[in-house]
Amino acid sequence: MFFEKQFTKQSIYLDRIPKILPIDFERLKKEIKKYHNKKFKKSNTDFSPFFNYYHIPDTIDIIWIRDYIRDFFYQKTKKTLVHNKTCFLWMKKNEHINSHQHIDLYNIEESPDFSFIVNLSCGYKHPKYIEFEYEGGRKKHGKYRQYYQEKSIIGFNSELMHSFNKNLNKEETINLSFRFQII
Repeated sequence: MFFEKQFTKQSIYLDRIPKILPIDFERLKKEIKKYHNKKFKKSNTDFSPFFNYYHIPDTIDIIWIRDYIRDFFYQKTKKTLVHNKTCFLWMKKNEHINSHQHIDLYNIEESPDFSFIVNLSCGYKHPKYIEFEYEGGRKKHGKYRQYYQEKSIIGFNSELMHSFNKNLNKEETINLSFRFQII
């Protein structure tokens, strides 16, 4: 009898924030704007992919979204997520975010297993994409581009390289980034 032993599985999960959640998106955007300054940046190096990432403390709206993601993931996979970190991404017009992943190579134990991006604002005139790079087996240098819009949720393995296309809209693109470990 043959048994399968899977070494890696790379996936993305797609969903939208349901209307039933009592999230006040305007209040959440105002809260995020308070933390949009150099003091809360993850990196002040222009060339770092984390240059547009900012630290943010939990708010009731962030907790609602995080709990929904955790429950959604459990429903799909029967695996429990434990929150690791939350931050937000802010891209002005003509800004993009270079290819990166969320694994800390110097601290694998504390690195997240899964990351989720939740879009709060992006404008509608020009489409927004997150592009994933993957490989496995015979598939080398594979790329997949996922369109997103306001209230989209995109989950993926944290080791997947990903980038955000240039924001061609006059509105800022604001994404929450949640990172989780699996227990």
